[in-house]
This record gives sequence, structure tokens and C-alpha cells, in this order.
Amino acid sequence: MTADNKTEDKKRRVLAGSIGDCVHSLGVESFAEWMEDRGEGFLAVKLGPAVPIEDVINKIRESRPEIVAISMRLGDLHVDKLISEFIEKAARYHLLPRESGIRYSFGGLRPAANLVRAMTGLPIQEDKFSPPADRHYDLDEIAENYGDIDAFQGFFDLVVDDFVTMEDLEAFARGSVVVNDKVETVWAGTLLERIQQVREKENRPIIRAHIGIAADSIEPTVAGIEKLADAQCMEIVSLAPDQPAQEYLAKFVRGEEDPEKYLKGQGGVPIRSKHDLERLKQATMRGNYPMTRIYSGTDELVELAKLYEGAFRMPFPAVPIFFYNEMDGRGPISIRDSFDEHFDVMRWWASIDKPLEINDPHQWQLRNSTDDLLVADHVIAGVVALKMGIRKYVMQMMYDLPPGTSGLNDLAKFRAAYELLEPLTGAFDFTIIKETRGGLSDFPPNLDKAKGHLAISTYWQMYMEPDIVHVVSFSEAHHEAKAEDVIESCDIVKQVFEDFSRDDKPDIWHDPRLLGRKRRLKLGAMYNLLHFALLGGYEGPVTLDNFFAWAVSPEDAQKRDHPREWKRNYETMLLSFIDESNYPSGHCGMISADTLDLALQVGLFQAPQITVLDKRYEVVGKCRTKIVDGGCVIDEFDGVKVADEIERVDLLRQRSPWFFDKTISRADEDLYITETAEAMDEEVLARARRQVGVRSPSELENKRVLVVDFGSTFSKIGIFDTATEELHLQYVPTIVEDLRISLAQGLGVLEECQWRNDWAPLAREMEKFYLKLPCSSAKGGLKMVTVSMVKEESGFAADLAALTAGAKLLNSYDSALTEAQAQAIYEQDQPEIILQAGGVDYGGDTETQLHNAHLLARNARRATYARYGVPVIYAGNQDVRDEIEAIYRAEGIDIRLTPNVMPEINHFRIEVVNEAIRDLFQTIIIRGKGFDVVEEYMSAPFIPTPRAAFRGINLLAKGYGDEPGLGNIMALDIGGATTDFYSNVSDNPLYDYHGDDPLRKVKRTILKTPNTPLAYRRVEGKYGLAYDAENIKELERFRSGAMKRDLETFLLDEYPEFRPGDDAFGDFVRRLDGRLDLDLGRYLDWLSANPHALPTRDEENAVRSFLAKEIMAATTGRNLGYVKETDTYFLQYGVNFLNQPCTTLLIGGTIYHKCKEGQFGRDLRLIAAGTQYHEEESWILRPQGKVLLDAAYMVSTVGGLYGYIDPRRALRMMKRNLVPLE
Repeated sequence: MTADNKTEDKKRRVLAGSIGDCVHSLGVESFAEWMEDRGEGFLAVKLGPAVPIEDVINKIRESRPEIVAISMRLGDLHVDKLISEFIEKAARYHLLPRESGIRYSFGGLRPAANLVRAMTGLPIQEDKFSPPADRHYDLDEIAENYGDIDAFQGFFDLVVDDFVTMEDLEAFARGSVVVNDKVETVWAGTLLERIQQVREKENRPIIRAHIGIAADSIEPTVAGIEKLADAQCMEIVSLAPDQPAQEYLAKFVRGEEDPEKYLKGQGGVPIRSKHDLERLKQATMRGNYPMTRIYSGTDELVELAKLYEGAFRMPFPAVPIFFYNEMDGRGPISIRDSFDEHFDVMRWWASIDKPLEINDPHQWQLRNSTDDLLVADHVIAGVVALKMGIRKYVMQMMYDLPPGTSGLNDLAKFRAAYELLEPLTGAFDFTIIKETRGGLSDFPPNLDKAKGHLAISTYWQMYMEPDIVHVVSFSEAHHEAKAEDVIESCDIVKQVFEDFSRDDKPDIWHDPRLLGRKRRLKLGAMYNLLHFALLGGYEGPVTLDNFFAWAVSPEDAQKRDHPREWKRNYETMLLSFIDESNYPSGHCGMISADTLDLALQVGLFQAPQITVLDKRYEVVGKCRTKIVDGGCVIDEFDGVKVADEIERVDLLRQRSPWFFDKTISRADEDLYITETAEAMDEEVLARARRQVGVRSPSELENKRVLVVDFGSTFSKIGIFDTATEELHLQYVPTIVEDLRISLAQGLGVLEECQWRNDWAPLAREMEKFYLKLPCSSAKGGLKMVTVSMVKEESGFAADLAALTAGAKLLNSYDSALTEAQAQAIYEQDQPEIILQAGGVDYGGDTETQLHNAHLLARNARRATYARYGVPVIYAGNQDVRDEIEAIYRAEGIDIRLTPNVMPEINHFRIEVVNEAIRDLFQTIIIRGKGFDVVEEYMSAPFIPTPRAAFRGINLLAKGYGDEPGLGNIMALDIGGATTDFYSNVSDNPLYDYHGDDPLRKVKRTILKTPNTPLAYRRVEGKYGLAYDAENIKELERFRSGAMKRDLETFLLDEYPEFRPGDDAFGDFVRRLDGRLDLDLGRYLDWLSANPHALPTRDEENAVRSFLAKEIMAATTGRNLGYVKETDTYFLQYGVNFLNQPCTTLLIGGTIYHKCKEGQFGRDLRLIAAGTQYHEEESWILRPQGKVLLDAAYMVSTVGGLYGYIDPRRALRMMKRNLVPLE
């Protein structure tokens, strides 16, 4: 070897071995081999395990290596002695680095490595995992003791432990000094930039995790966030606010709610102000500057979004579709309103181009929905995001749900959902950001096992190549995650990332089990979505008949013979579903708010663990699911076993076909109500004549007839001769204490009776009439209370039976009565008849019926107002008929038993109760009211006036024999105490929109209540113009002030020169600065207190007409049909009077007085306006046709009383005397 090539031939040796008694030399020798493999001329010289210090030094002396690497992996005990010996001997032989140029490195476990660092002047690294028992030295003391020994300081270029990074090793290999202070990274502040940045730096997804520590202040959460930021363990801090913050934060900020009223820390961090938000954000401004996001809240979502964006610059928000409302109890918003609010906040986020997560699909599986529904909801969520204007959609995939789900099934359902949605990214400016997470409900509470579960769940998630991993801390099934738990969970997950990235993984996507499951899930999900589209009015190329021809992947479609068939696949199917041109409305009806709402009502989306109190949504929870082969599948739909999602959807479509087939316009709801109008035929007529002693029609010729209606305020005494058919009417006050006074006054003999002090003149006068027929609503009419099982079921039937029998319904009770309610029935309501119903026959509820019977019977003694007691009609479950009868008879109560008014679900038999009510009225009630003193003069028993009026209206509508009726009639009788509504129409046509809006013109109408009776009576028992005038104050228009404002404007327009006078009305009106101020509430109270007071001037007449109009509007608004407009349909409920010829008939005291005074103009037109169609309430199907006025009270007296004896004559008289309103 010559001097010239001496340097070139020098070997760059790397001596490596373990010292002391340590036999673990593999790591240090691998380091030497790695140096050799770098191709930089290094030569690995392996000294082997457990090399004595002296031997190492000797080999260094002989070989003069460039690098010496020693290790000791037996903990830190005695390492100080070994290192001291090594350095001291190196110094003795002039082998220190600064003398020899040799670079030394040491490797060991962290306790040993930290000990060597302390001895040689290197920074000590955090050691959070080594148990205290494994640390045998006070490192601060060691550093102090060795700090002034020159040979030790800076001896090792590199001290490593198991946390060494390749960056550290590369720097050492290059001869660079390893500096622990790293270059400050400028961390990206937007989602996509941070995803890219972390992928480039660490080749992993970004991490998101929750923190929100339940406490009395935000300080524990602030401290926790600072720890997370310093640990650089995640990229997104997700704040979990407590419940009051989620619901009221916007109000707290505006000062509309006092935060101190609410408990702090219920379920999260108690955020109460903008300052709190700023403090939480400030806590992230350190470490790796994690981004901050927060729950969207449950009310005022747009306001909260603006607050959060201002404070956090959110990476992305999360907004639900179906949840966080009354359905899951996590918000105050109704289900239907929540769709609008959720859509509004999505549009707001879209307006600032923010990525958006729709955190909805996993909510269904948290409630054990099927996997098919999860896939369908993923597609719905993606389409909703697209249609709301979102360009970057965060697709969250929650694994391990429901508990028992397999990892393979998770991959099948999420891959199915992604493959169905992915075509949107090619057709639109739309990016899908994949986010995965584990399901908390599947985490074990055993924290050691939970760590394993976290790792394996994350491993499965990695197959979906997520951009974001939402880390559920392993502790959350046991306790609220603190910062330390979150950091440890993130470390576990990062290790999974690393392991997954270097594994040689099996080709799981071609596993036959996964492929088969994915294929079935796509089929079920898209079949469901076809029904969403049909529900929304879809008229595109995909139909129920050809669905299965479309239900293939694009790849499978390409294998078909004809090119036209290539275009029929899942991708083109979805694009067709969301194409606005395939909907008559011009909007994507598949995801409209109304469609989503109807989807819940019909059961397209449902899950077993959902219960909604609103009866419209009851089917949303009527299913059962089960885990089969690791997947969640349907088992039952509403009690019916089904094989799969296709069969489930078919079954629900068969139950509500009108939503999915535009050729069907009438719902086939299983609802049967017997016609409630009393029959009128020859047999009924003959029986009625026999009752009053008429043997043949000829006996009715040239006879005088008296018809009397004793009203609550006034009595109507009508006299006519059958020869002339001219009615003469006397209108006199009703003296409820003795109706003979009213009758005598009407016949003109009251003074004579008073002078004689007997009733002989009345008897004499009554003998002049061939027929004397009475009806009455005096003393409050026939007053009833109903007691039922369920308000909407047997309660509906009982109320309808009472009303159609002519009763005034005082109150309705349902479910099991309380003692207080039973007392209130007798002491406050004070009915004359109680109707008890409930429970269907043959196995229906009996417990409630027996309970209620016992309570009612026990408390009947409280009915001290009733001279003959309060009879009970039992029309409930016949299974306990005998027991019910025995309970009431034991207390001496008059009990009448009838068949069940609701013998089966949705089957109502109103007529079985009517006769019992009428019989009681004509016997016991008449005596109890004192009517019997008048009835002795009559040819027939009393009937309730509403029943008489209903008879007359039915006769007038239908006609009799060869005497035609008027056809369809809607009638209203406004009285002093109540307002009665009557209907007798022959048809219920579909609502027909006649406006100019092109989007509304294309909507079709579905009749939701096809079996609504066409002839029926209702009563507004609270609204009249005398006794009950004060109840007008309960109407919304009164409460809002609109009624008062409109009335004052009307009065001033009609009477611009009006000045209040000294009369009673003048006490309620003031004229101020050219306007009127009417104390309407006080005036209504006065009317109730003075029911017989008549208007004293034109202005008061006008005011009462205006009030009559308001009562008419309220009555028709409550009792006519109406439509609910959705994005696709007009849903019609009740009877449509608008789209068919219909005569409106107005009867009652107000109408009589107006006609008598010749006021056929403004006042009557004003009153009638409350009964007719108007655009301001276009959804109420009021008629718009001819209006007739019963100017002589003929409908109830001549039509209802005499009409059952001589219908043709009565009909002629009514038609001739009803006055048309011009």
C-alpha cells in the first residue's frame, strides 16, 4: 500500500455490540448493517452480545472505527457504572470524540437512554410509559453530578431508544448534529390543505377526536385542549358542548336567556358566551395548531353556525337530516320543521364554500336499523349535500354498528354506499371526503380490551382509505375522555396507520362474501330510493316494472348485448332520480322536506329503537331487525315477517299505494263510519205519524200546526196552516225557569194567564192546533261528557255519536281517569249524560273500562245538580258488558248498554248510540230540565234542537219523493251559547287547484280520508254571540290583536263620522286622533253577562255582524275539509266543499234579526264571508256558491219537526221561504 492510496483504502468501520450482561444485540447490529447498506463505504463490524467493556475498548484501539454503537437493553439499573467505565477507559486511551474523531452512539430502553442523556449532557425525553419501579435514578441529580465532568459531556453524538425516528438516524448517518428543536411547521388551517399536508409529512389520514369535559366551567376543557395541542396528537378538536349550549347558546349571546337558569356541564363543556368560544379556540393556538369544530346545535342552527364560524373558522360542520328534533328528543323542533332548518343551515355553509358532514346514517344504525337503510341514507345524505350547494362532502362511516356487526359487513355496506354515491363526483363539481370512526356502543367498558377494540376497528376502517379518522377514545364506554385518554387513543390509532401501510394485505375487495353482501345492499338501498323518488313525484325512466333491469353495476351493464342496455345501471339510475327535469315540480322531489317527512310516516325509513309520540309517525318504529352473518337485516315490518328489504318496501307500498302510483288518488284507509244522517223513508214516516196520532196523509189537510223551538236565549213559536203553508213566527225571550211563560207569550195569552194565575188560557190556546211539535236547546241544551280509551280512536267515535245526536259536548276524557277528573266531571262539567266507550270487542282493553266505571260510579253522588241523577251510556268493549252494568247498578245509576261504538280498529258504529241518547233526552233529561211542564201540551216528545235542525237540513238537501231538494248543503247556526255546523253533500271531490302558479298546477291531490261522512254535524260549544261570547277571546285572531285591528278599521270605514254615545256600547269605544279604540275583550265579557241585550244602534249591529263573521270563519275552519300542501302533493283531509256546487245555509238568531229588520245588505254579506272560500286561507275548502238565509227559523221547526210528519209540504215551505243573499 502506497502513501497515495492510503486514505482511499481506509475502511469506514461501524463497531456494534451490546455491553455488560445484555445479550440483546440484534438492534444495534441491525443499525450497523443499515449503515453498511447505505452504499457510503461503511463496514459493519459486529461485536456480538454481552461484550465486556474492556474488550470493546481494545477493539476500538485496534481498529480505529469511524462509528461505535453500543447498547444496553436490560433497563437502567447499573447502566451508570457501565457507561462511566466505558467513558473513563476511552479517555485513558485518548479515544474521546474530540481527540479521536470517533462518533459514539448508545441505544437502550427509555429509562436507560434517559440516564445516559443525563450523564452526557443531552436533553432528557418524556417518559410517560415506564413504570416508576423501572426508574432507579433521580435524573436531575445525575445531570448535576456529571455536569462538570468534561469527558462525559457531549460524549455521545446519538442516544436512542425505541422512539427513535428515521429522521434521527438519517441525520446521524450524514454526520449532522441531531437537534431536538425541530423547524416550526406552519400548519394548514383548512380541511383539504391539512389533509394533504399530513399525508405528505406522515402518510396517514388526519385525526379528529372529541373533548368536552362536563364541569361547572370551561376551564378543564381549555386545559385539556392545550394538552392535546402540545401533544400534537390530532388535527381536529371536536368540541362537545352541554345540552343547554346546544339549544340556547344563540339566546345566551343575545341576552334573551339567562345562562344561570341552566345546570352546567350536562353532557359536555358549558359554553355560555362568545368569550367562552374564543377561549376554547385560543387553547388550540400551540403545538400543531389543531383546527376546531363543534356540534351544530339543536335550535337556531343558522345563528349558531355564524357564531361558530366566527370563533373557530370551522374545518367542517356536521348537520343531520332526520334527527336532532322531536324524533330522538335531542331538540325542540318538530320533525317536519327540522328538515327546513337543517336545509337552511346547509345552504348557509354552502354559501361560504365550507365542506360539510351530514351526521345522519349512523344515527339510524345506533337505533338498530338495517344495513340496507344505512346505505340508502348515505345516498340520501350525499344527494342532499349536493342539492344544498355543498361542493366538498364529508362522508362519515361509523363502524361496529349495530353491535355484533362484522368488519367484513362494515366494508360491504360502506363500499356499497360509496360506489353508489361516487358517480356524483364525475357528473358535478362534487368531492367526497371519506371519514371513518368506530361505534361507541360496541366498545367494551374494560379499558384494556377497549384498546384492542380501538385498534382492530381502526384496522378495518383503513380499507376504505379514509381522509379523516374520527378517533373514539378507548375510555368512552367507561368514563368521559380526558386529554390523556385522547392522546393515548390517538397514539394507538397512529400505530395502526403505520402497521396497515406496510402490511401485505389480502385482496379483501374480491372476497365472495363481501361481493355478495355488497350486491344485495345496493339492490335493497336503491329499491328504497326508487320509492323515495316516486314519493317525490318522479316521472323518469325507472319504474317499478323495470327497476331490476336497471339494478346492476355499470360494469355488469356493459356485458349486455344491446348498447341501449349499457346505460341502464345504478349510476344512471341515481342520476335520473336526482334530475329535476324528471319531476313535474321542476325540483328534485326525492329529497324535498315533505318527501322525507312522508317517508317517515309511511315507513320507508324506520328503525326498532325509535318511538315518536306523534301518531303520524308511529310506523317509523314498527319493525324488528336481527344480526345474520355479521349483518343487520330486516326481520319484521309492523308485526309481519319479511324476507328482505325488497319485501318490506313492497309491503309498505301496498299499504299506501296512492303515494307511489299517480293513477291512485284516494287513500284506502281502513276507516268506516256509518252515515250519521237520520234515515227518511216511508217506514220512518209512518212510524213518526203513528206517534202523533196521524193515521193517513189526508188527515193533515187544512190543519193548524204549532212548531216550537225553545232556544237558550230566545224561543221561536211558529204557527202555520197546512192549507196556506204560510208560517207566522213569534220570537220571545226564553224563560228557563218555566218554559210555559215563553210559550204563553208567543201565543199571546201570557197576560191572561198571569191575571188568572193559572195556565188554563195556555191550555185552551194549545187545543186549537192539530199538531204541536217541540224541540229545545234551552238550559244549555243536551249536555254530555264522553270518557274513552284513546282520544283519536274510541274518543273520536264517542264524540261524534254525542254530537250527531244533538248534544252539547262539555268535555272529553281519555285513558284511565284520575280521582280528580272523576270529581270534576260531576262538580265542574255537570253533564246530563255520560257516554263511556273504549276497547274493541273480543280481546280489546278492559282494564281501563272497569277502572273508569268504578270511578264514575263512586263519584256519581257528587251530581247534586241533577234531580234524577246522571245516566251513563256504555258503548265500549262488550267483553265486560255485564261487569260494567253491575258496577253502575250497585250505585243506583241508570245505565244504558249499547253495542260497541268502535267494535274493531277503524270501524265506527255511531248509530248504535244515537237512539240511546235520544231516548234519555226524551225521558229523563226533559223531566230534569223542567221541560215536562210544557211537554204535556205537545203531540210529541221534545227532541234536541240540533237534531231537529239536522233533520231539516237533510230533508232540504236530499228532497223527498217527487219533491226535489237543493242538493249539497253546508249550514251554520250561530246561537247565543253555541254555533252548530251541518253538512249534507253527495260527493267528496278531489281538491283542484285553479291558481296561476305552474309548480302548484302539476301537483296531484290525494284524498287521505275517503270515508269521512258526507252528512254530519259538529258543534262549536264555546262560541256564540251571547252566553259564550267571551270565549271568542280564545281565538288566535283575538290573541294576536288582528281581530281588534280589523274590526276598528272596518267600523271606521263604514261609519267615518261615528262618535261613541251614552248607550251601553258607547262604554267600550273611544275615538282618538281620528281612529277608534274598541275595548273588544271587555265588550265580549259584557255580551256574555247580558245575553238578551240587543244592539241599540247601527254601529253595534255592525260590530256583532263582524263578530258573527269571525265565529263563522272559526267554525268552518275547524269543521270543513282542508288540504296540506307538500312539495309534491295536495293531501286532502275531510270533505271538499270548494270544488263542487254547494249551497250555504245560514240560520240562527243573528240571521233572523237581520232579515226581520230588512238588513239584507252589508251585515249579512259580512257574516256570510266567514263561511266562503277566500285566498287568505286557501287551504280550507270552504264553498263559493249560493248563500240562503233562514229568515223565519223554518229549518229546525218546519223542516226538522213537521218534516218528519209531512216531508213534501215541509220541503215546499222551506224552499219558498229561504231568502237568497244577493
